[in-house]
Amino acid sequence: MSDLNEKISDYRVICFGEPKVSSIVPKSGANVGKKIKVLSMRAFHPVAVRKDDGTFEEKETLWFDLKLFDDNAELLSGFLKDGLVLRVSGEVKKRTWQGKDGKVHESADLNLYSLAVDLKQRGLKGIIFEKPQVKKEG
Repeated sequence: MSDLNEKISDYRVICFGEPKVSSIVPKSGANVGKKIKVLSMRAFHPVAVRKDDGTFEEKETLWFDLKLFDDNAELLSGFLKDGLVLRVSGEVKKRTWQGKDGKVHESADLNLYSLAVDLKQRGLKGIIFEKPQVKKEG
């Protein structure tokens, strides 16, 4: 992933730490003036290369600041745990900032279109789902 201003689909990341939920009120765009909930979380994508002997060597780790703009942010934050493997789609945007050390640092924000829990992972203890009830008219 050399160009960090790109769209990605079905990308594997691992949650790091606990999610946070906040709110914003956009000053432009389709949702101008409406309060929108934002789910934020750190995640990483480990990159390993297979060596000739069949073992893997870790080359680098790509870090992301995940952001999901969704009314269900609080509900979703309850499912996301440190170490949970996700499959995500969204847009990666490179961001630079100056740290307290005076140096310029680079981060990657991943604004999510969708996220899914990878069901094939160790540590998963179960899933709870309730089908929404459809109101019948008449």
